[in-house]
Amino acid sequence: MADPPPSAAEVVARLEGLKGALTPAAAPPPSNAPIPSLAALQGLASAALEPLAAHEILLNALSRTAPFPLSDLNPTRLGNMGAHGVLVNPTFIEACAHQSVYFYLQADGLVHRCKAGTKETPEIVLAATGEKDEDFWLEPPWFEEFEQLVAEGAPVLLIGPAGCGKTEATEQVFAKRGQTLHIVQCTPRSRADDLEGTNELVQAQGGGIITAFTPASPAIASREGHGLLLDEADAAPASAMYAIYRLLAGKEMHILRAGLDAVIPRDPALRIVGTQNTEGRGDLSGLYHARAHQDEAFLDRWGNTLRVGYLSPEQEVVVLRRRHGLSSGQADKIVSSAKSLRKALSQDEIMFSITHRRTLAVAANLAANRTPESAWSLACINRATPTDAAKMLAVLQRIYGSTWRKK
Repeated sequence: MADPPPSAAEVVARLEGLKGALTPAAAPPPSNAPIPSLAALQGLASAALEPLAAHEILLNALSRTAPFPLSDLNPTRLGNMGAHGVLVNPTFIEACAHQSVYFYLQADGLVHRCKAGTKETPEIVLAATGEKDEDFWLEPPWFEEFEQLVAEGAPVLLIGPAGCGKTEATEQVFAKRGQTLHIVQCTPRSRADDLEGTNELVQAQGGGIITAFTPASPAIASREGHGLLLDEADAAPASAMYAIYRLLAGKEMHILRAGLDAVIPRDPALRIVGTQNTEGRGDLSGLYHARAHQDEAFLDRWGNTLRVGYLSPEQEVVVLRRRHGLSSGQADKIVSSAKSLRKALSQDEIMFSITHRRTLAVAANLAANRTPESAWSLACINRATPTDAAKMLAVLQRIYGSTWRKK
């Protein structure tokens, strides 16, 4: 029989140097919210957690204005650690102690907090980390489902706004699979040759001139069992996409080039992903020009279509901080601004898209010691229409207040 879960008082008693002002739990948590045994908790407490990850988890916890489910303590599993492990981990506890705030699991199955000597919880603004990891990447909310769909084998089409991470997520999936990925950048000038291959005149071994066929990336991926990404597939003319209909349908390629009749075998390991900003019926938003009306037979051959979007605000804050070493206050204001401006776009109040690329550009400008006014102007405002710029500035100045022109 498992050991009974520790009370809040028992947890606090094990914290070095902390004098808890907490009321012990009167009863064990409800059966639908199981807690590991005491031995298991002790094992979790010894696990390693990076200080930066602990601070990010603390920031998320401090944003809660009421007791919250344990599963919300570390929803993105920073440090690859579950919520129980975080709650008793010394690095997280130390981060909390520096702010004189404590988090504990109560009998209602929710995580509560208190601050020594008062019931108020202060606004915590973490200092800039000073550490940058330009390659840092965080899985978007839809990544796990996308990864599973790729593993299952049917072609996957990702549809979502610019800059939400479709291409990067695809690269990450195939890197995790250890599978070579060929990327075909589709454009309005794409031709069937770009998807099948070309015939070229070459010098024969005997000294004459012959025609030789050079396969394109889709043909190589099919033959070798690699991954294939059709990036911005909705930009290519519908006539070019006929070349890969058979691949999308799960069959081998047939290539007819200057009298060449070749069958390119399809390796079972082949995986195909496409990315689009539109549904393949042209641009209906006014944001994505030169998007083609794709043939319905092309769209119908995608095994699964996944609608994708931006990172959650909490995740976006973490990425901005990790990539550019910003303080939590700086990253929070960028994300709050982006959230408001994305809402304005969705309501047709502006025609400017605040993508992750834009928030990263603002973060880079702030990291270069520019004012918020300069950072946002260089990254966004200067290329907005005068009407949009005025509306965007009103939102930004409201969020930044007196710090708008301060470094």
